[in-house]
Amino acid sequence: MITVAGEILFDIFPEYRMPGGAPFNFACHMKNLGFPVQFISRIGSDAEGREIIKYLDEIEFDSSFIQRDNNHPTGKVYIHRNTKGDLHYEIPEKSAYDYIISDNINLSKTRLIYFGTLIQRSKKGKNLIKQIISRKKTKARSFCDLNLRKGCCSRDTVEQSLKYADILKLNQDELIYVSTVLECKNSFSDTVRFLMKKFSIQLVAVTRGEYGSIVYSPNKEYSVMPEMNKNIVDTVGAGDAYSAILAAGYLNKWSLKDTIRKATDFASVICSTRGAIPEDRDIYKEYLSL
Repeated sequence: MITVAGEILFDIFPEYRMPGGAPFNFACHMKNLGFPVQFISRIGSDAEGREIIKYLDEIEFDSSFIQRDNNHPTGKVYIHRNTKGDLHYEIPEKSAYDYIISDNINLSKTRLIYFGTLIQRSKKGKNLIKQIISRKKTKARSFCDLNLRKGCCSRDTVEQSLKYADILKLNQDELIYVSTVLECKNSFSDTVRFLMKKFSIQLVAVTRGEYGSIVYSPNKEYSVMPEMNKNIVDTVGAGDAYSAILAAGYLNKWSLKDTIRKATDFASVICSTRGAIPEDRDIYKEYLSL
């Protein structure tokens, strides 16, 4: 069982909107890759919440662990592009997912727990992740995808997340932020090794956009460059797709080299689709096994 705790919301682009949120995107990919998933989140008792449930029913995604909130609205993220094509996120506060209740979460069969930092911007969300991590079985592993968003994360949240993580995924900008917060002035790779040692992290993946990514284990590291993609629609969700294959490779005991290659390829595929979740599930077939 994969347990995912965090936000499901609407990604609102200038041209359209789609259900999203890094934890939901990850959970949906893992489900489509053949893993049993329990996705713990919270939506408002509003039109947007009903629309999300309808969407989840259409894609046959289990919504039974998604709570309803009568007092707070379904989450939204307004996504803006600057003249260079870079994405910027406007994230309203006090959304339903900030108030997830931790009661009745069963971790007895959980192999992997996924979490990020946006859910931890509220006191209730921070306590939720703390409780889940404290209750996980000894053999279960925790996967942290930092996904730092401006104004939605504190130094304390970053440090606690690193302490919780067995597997860490972050992008190059986030690594620079973490190194600044921790006052680590080492080189790129030395900073990663410092984090692995200081926080007992088993596996770290650093994504670098057009320059590919690097994955670090205690004794090895592999890097890969993506193939040229001339069919980019948008890059939203590419990191979540990468995370899903990274987790699948870890759980299926693929080699690091094969895992990073598949993760990079899948992220590129997602960049060629509108939104974070592909409508065509056949896309997943070549990622089900080596």
